[in-house]
Amino acid sequence: MTRRAWAGGCLALLMAAGGALIALHWQDNDTVTYVQASVKPVVSIEPFEWPGGSVNVNTADFEELDTLEGINRSQIQALLDDRESRGAYDFPEDLIYVKGIGEKTLNKIYDQLDFSWRVNPDESDDTTEASGG
Repeated sequence: MTRRAWAGGCLALLMAAGGALIALHWQDNDTVTYVQASVKPVVSIEPFEWPGGSVNVNTADFEELDTLEGINRSQIQALLDDRESRGAYDFPEDLIYVKGIGEKTLNKIYDQLDFSWRVNPDESDDTTEASGG
């Protein structure tokens, strides 16, 4: 068998195998579904209770965040930028994913934070009374 015949046989075999793989892949599949996974690194902080501080990171401005002991101005600005782009934080551990804030910084400011679910609970009562409800 010559080299040319050998190469032609290998090429024909590769093309047949590729065609078979494509046929198996598309068999009975009208659509292709793509799944995007979001993986976050494992965090070692496990709170036993919610922080009971006075600074709500979801509503505080720069000056109010500057009252926190253990966080610098660049970290505060990164927190504000992240909050503006991603939205409110649901859990204290979400702050770890802000650029410049890690577990050590979170541990320093943890007890000073407030994660109230509503900005002003009294406002909701006023609106129901004003609407006649």
